[in-house]
Amino acid sequence: MPYAREMLGARAWHEWAHLAVEGGWVPRTVEDDRWRDLERDFAAHVDRIVRGSPRAVRAATASDLEQLPGEGSAGARIARLFATRLSDYQANLLACRFMSLAERETYVRQNVRPLFREYAPEQLWRRLTRLLYEAQYLRFSAIADPRSYLLDTTWLRDDFLATRILREEDLDLLLSAAAALCQCHDVVGSRFVPGALPSFPWRTA
Repeated sequence: MPYAREMLGARAWHEWAHLAVEGGWVPRTVEDDRWRDLERDFAAHVDRIVRGSPRAVRAATASDLEQLPGEGSAGARIARLFATRLSDYQANLLACRFMSLAERETYVRQNVRPLFREYAPEQLWRRLTRLLYEAQYLRFSAIADPRSYLLDTTWLRDDFLATRILREEDLDLLLSAAAALCQCHDVVGSRFVPGALPSFPWRTA
């Protein structure tokens, strides 16, 4: 495939960066109390949205939500599920400092994609959680309109907004809450020699 070489390069950087994350290069930068507040905020949005979703959706997904690991509300379980993906985000924060433009764009487009074949209908909330997480990859991309790209290429617009599972404002709140959790991590600048890395022009916010 024409992008296979770029994807191989991106994956190599990503997997190497996981080792650096384990070595403490990309730590959480907020205190535990702040982190718990952000998790509770994310969970509260999810709980409200699940309660307000169509009755048929609630009935179809209730059993799967109960099977998610941990205790507490559906939102608390979803927040923990989201957190299990954060090591990948931490790795990408570092790896993107080394990827070429082609590698970055290939990596983002391979990850921000429809997921309906990977989740059963009753796993709708798991699917949404992963979409919220992978939407954060768009901050590493030069895509001109990240929101439209997200809505159209992942089928979020058709599968969640058009069906009234989510309102536009609900989606915005969830994306912001997800971003807040991701942004609690950063690369330790002292790990790098000043001037040793090129300055890349991608948008980071």
